[in-house]
Amino acid sequence: MNTYFTSDVHFGHNNILKKFCPDTRQGVDVDDMNRIIIHNWKKQVRPEDHVWLLGDIFFINDVNICANILRQLPGILHLVYGNHDKIIRNNQYLQDFFTECVEWADIMLKPPGMYSNTRDQRVILHHYPTYEWKDMHKGAFHLYGHIHSKYGLEEHPFVTGRAMDAGIDSRPNKDMTLWSWEEVYQNLIQRKIRGHHEAEL
Repeated sequence: MNTYFTSDVHFGHNNILKKFCPDTRQGVDVDDMNRIIIHNWKKQVRPEDHVWLLGDIFFINDVNICANILRQLPGILHLVYGNHDKIIRNNQYLQDFFTECVEWADIMLKPPGMYSNTRDQRVILHHYPTYEWKDMHKGAFHLYGHIHSKYGLEEHPFVTGRAMDAGIDSRPNKDMTLWSWEEVYQNLIQRKIRGHHEAEL
């Protein structure tokens, strides 16, 4: 079983492809973009894997179209609500595709691979980047979305420390895939732990 993260997929959003994030998206049109994301997802995620979506899944107002997309996504899905998830908030049918729908999450994950003998890692999940988060000064990770940024592998200049944009547009090489727990861990474990209420605040 593996764990994956993503955010701000924006299925059905034509302008995310053509206007707002053309440098990080693939596809000749929005339907092609949707198809590529689903194809990549199916290649990456197995039915027993956990996927945390940190908000803003759809830019679609049709419940049936949303449901048809969700049916195609393997994995055990968890949703942290974003600002564009009104259609899910207002529809129990769509909520039932997820094991949980929450405003934020505090999870513990076993470190991957060569780090597996170390203690479990706390990860704070929220749609919005947060300047300080629970146990930040103890090494907790913070994953966020919302800003469609380059600050995945690259550290954000203001939300520093062990935090990263886990959105689809923060992926390297415009690959429109999900962040694996191994990628997240290897990226953040090497970052400096930022102290509580540091002087720059």
